[in-house]
Amino acid sequence: MDGELEQKIEGYIRGEVKKMQLKSKTVTGGAGSEVIYEIRPKDNDSAFVNVLSNMRGVESAVMVSYDGNYAA
Repeated sequence: MDGELEQKIEGYIRGEVKKMQLKSKTVTGGAGSEVIYEIRPKDNDSAFVNVLSNMRGVESAVMVSYDGNYAA
């Protein structure tokens, strides 16, 4: 993913959520890159994930709920 596309995607997400923080970024040669953001959605709205997954350059978009507890 090129820098311009990454900025466009990040800007879109930032406009759709209350809070956003980069947690992880992996860049793999010609295979692209993967970014993980911790977000706080507006009003628990997940519709933006559908739009995000259809954007040029995005292969998949996943939203996972996390309550702060890991099951051991």
